[in-house]
Amino acid sequence: MQKILFLCSPGLGLLDTWAPILEKLSNKYEIDFFVIKPGILENISKEKFFYEILKKNFKNFYSISKKEKIYQIKNLKKNNLSFLEKVSENLNRNNVRFFNKEFNIYNYIFKHNIFKKKQKVEYKNFLNNYKFILCDAIELTKDSLKEFATSAKHIDKISINHGSGFPYTKKFSFNKQNDLGDKFKIVLFSKTKQEINFFQTMLKLNENNYIRLGNPKHEKSWIKKISNKYEKKYFNGKKYIFLISRHTDGKYFTDKKKIILIKQIKKIVIDKMGYNLVIKTHPKENINEYYFKILGKKFYKKNWIISKNHPYGISKNAFFSISFFSDLANDMNAAGIPNIELLNLQNLKNLDKKDVFIKNKIKMFRIRYLNLTLGSSNEKGFELLINDIILRRKNIIKDLNKTYMKYFINPNNSKKITQLFKKN
Repeated sequence: MQKILFLCSPGLGLLDTWAPILEKLSNKYEIDFFVIKPGILENISKEKFFYEILKKNFKNFYSISKKEKIYQIKNLKKNNLSFLEKVSENLNRNNVRFFNKEFNIYNYIFKHNIFKKKQKVEYKNFLNNYKFILCDAIELTKDSLKEFATSAKHIDKISINHGSGFPYTKKFSFNKQNDLGDKFKIVLFSKTKQEINFFQTMLKLNENNYIRLGNPKHEKSWIKKISNKYEKKYFNGKKYIFLISRHTDGKYFTDKKKIILIKQIKKIVIDKMGYNLVIKTHPKENINEYYFKILGKKFYKKNWIISKNHPYGISKNAFFSISFFSDLANDMNAAGIPNIELLNLQNLKNLDKKDVFIKNKIKMFRIRYLNLTLGSSNEKGFELLINDIILRRKNIIKDLNKTYMKYFINPNNSKKITQLFKKN
């Protein structure tokens, strides 16, 4: 039986996107799971969707030890955070509690490669066991995976973007040459030139390396399956709003902005309109202190709650969703849930110009710019959009879906993606 390696980087979001394909492949191939940071599997058994996907579709699990050796993870439930990760979480929690500042030192060190040194991991013998690698190709351009990428040049790689959307940027420059080899098939989600231009700028591949097949987790049958399986009646069936949260980044989503926006949501959604709130935090968010401080501990499970459920399960009975900029807005679109992106980029410095667009003199990111979500930069506009959803929800859903079909490829192509393995 041919063996496949799934490279889980940058995080479990990639597993979410690959899940429909993995369920088709695992009956025919032996699939192993590999992650650089084993900490992302901490408490994975509490993440019911991910835990079930991992247990059902993978045979072996591997990571890298402190001694830079590849080792097998034998018990997912006992995979603990490192000492530094635990200390970072506690410090981060206290930073928010006392200083209104999110900062996870472990994530910062890993992202910026502090204590940088040449990797000594021996990947060659390990990778020789595999016929295919499933990944997000852009991850292989990172320093933390440089040795992995070099050792994997001879192996066929099939790449799917780890987000729910597609890259859509202004022109920019990257490496002048291909450092990763050409054994790639890059699955594209959209009909746009910008998506392929982004990958071509980053990877320098040939035209036949790209294939437009859409986002597999947007297949209607998959959305129906997951939303039904993980559906939950929150607040005894009372109407609620789904908030897609995220961590601060010190750049476009500062602590100050996050506090302001949570207060706006509380004021309008909970206090004024009387809706309940179900919050899905980002994997990098780690802590929930801001929500307890602003929404109130005494109201937890009364008019707001944090859920580890799958977004499709949460959204199934949601009236609408709110995001602070997230590709999950595209998932909501595919699932027929109107989303409001609540974010103000005005007067911010050090924004990456290639990612920022201007419409009606307002700065915004690609999802809002392309009208794949509703969007507001202020409290007044936010309230107006909610009132519009109340009056015209069905028409808004139709308009958003029409825009989705304008840009995205019909996603019902997971069988075609599995056929890529037969051709090699």
